[in-house]
Amino acid sequence: MKILLVLVLALLGSFFLPDGNLTDFVNNHLPVPGDGEVGMDNLAMTAILIKALLSGAGAYLLLTLIHWLRNRLNK
Repeated sequence: MKILLVLVLALLGSFFLPDGNLTDFVNNHLPVPGDGEVGMDNLAMTAILIKALLSGAGAYLLLTLIHWLRNRLNK
């Protein structure tokens, strides 16, 4: 059940994170190899990976917070 909830929260988080801000961050701060179309593909993949990592970490932290609050209220 928790695995399914993490996956759902991670997918929802990836839909709501703005693409423009992440692409600007990757353009300005991370070196992306490639030239032309290959470079644009690498840029898009890097932005998608960062988006997936952020949404997965957010989902895990949210579930940890919910678990902590539920255990605290039961005591």
